[in-house]
Amino acid sequence: MMENQSQHHEFELPLEGKNPIKCISSSPSQSTPFAQTATPPSLIFTHGAGGTLHSDGILNFRIGFASQSPIICFQGSMNLSSRVKMFDAVISHHAESAPVLALGGRSMGARAAVMAGEGKEDVKALVLVSYPLHTGKGDMRDDILLAIGEGVKVLFVVGDRDEMCDLEKLEDVMGKMNAESWRIVAESADHGMTVKPKAGTQAVGELTGKVVAEWLKIVNEGKIGEQGKEGRISWDFEGVTGIWGGWEEKAANVVKPKKKPKEEPKKEPEAKPYNEPKKVSKKAKGLQPEQGQSHEDDTAELPTTGKRRSARISLAKDTQKDDIAHKRRKEWTIGSHDTGDSH
Repeated sequence: MMENQSQHHEFELPLEGKNPIKCISSSPSQSTPFAQTATPPSLIFTHGAGGTLHSDGILNFRIGFASQSPIICFQGSMNLSSRVKMFDAVISHHAESAPVLALGGRSMGARAAVMAGEGKEDVKALVLVSYPLHTGKGDMRDDILLAIGEGVKVLFVVGDRDEMCDLEKLEDVMGKMNAESWRIVAESADHGMTVKPKAGTQAVGELTGKVVAEWLKIVNEGKIGEQGKEGRISWDFEGVTGIWGGWEEKAANVVKPKKKPKEEPKKEPEAKPYNEPKKVSKKAKGLQPEQGQSHEDDTAELPTTGKRRSARISLAKDTQKDDIAHKRRKEWTIGSHDTGDSH
């Protein structure tokens, strides 16, 4: 998209006891490639631990930056201390004519840039893309950030889906730093600054490089205090282009929204324990004991079963039989007194 607005030149720099450092210099198309002149780059930049000079993350950034200002990117090893030494070698090569004012990198390269800039009075700015602020276990890597001097301007570029640089944690660290800091948030970008689809990755990456170059110009001109501290870059699906929202004192929605608390499962009501029915007093119910039943049985349960009714019926029948037998004996006795023997 912006490649026709810049020109590029590949070359190598010697490194004592090691293989030469592979470099690519890029600059605006209307200027002379600085690798062929005494003009130093505006920014010396390097890739992450697993990247190369041609990885999307560094390629897109370099093209966007070079549309505005000269930049040099170099290929480094995966060892952090070795990468710092490579920074020193590239700085020394270009500092013979003019001081190098800004260093930068992405991911592990960003850490190396911070370490390489330590103690160098000429370095006035650091560009830290996808800085790995913490490990997967949450161990923080903020010591070297807190040690940056007050005279250095620091710009963080981070995707809001970066799993190695939580926005809230970064904001907290920025508040503790001695150095003045700014932040650009790329919407929907991960740690590799990847946005879906691939066209979005290219557009957002190039626009990021362009915005960073403009920020460095403001730093060098001493006008940095005239703008805000936060900015956002988004992807326009309809226009197939990146969108820069401009600088604000604090960009809206920079911090990730907090997750809603999990709802606790509703508790089922406890079942009430079964209580056996209490024995009811017949007197309390206003009932009288049946014939032949004493009041001592008032606390007995009410006769509701068929067996108890059968027992009462059987008792009544037995009583009737006893009454009939008694009547017959009485009649027989009277009859025997009326019929006497004659002499």
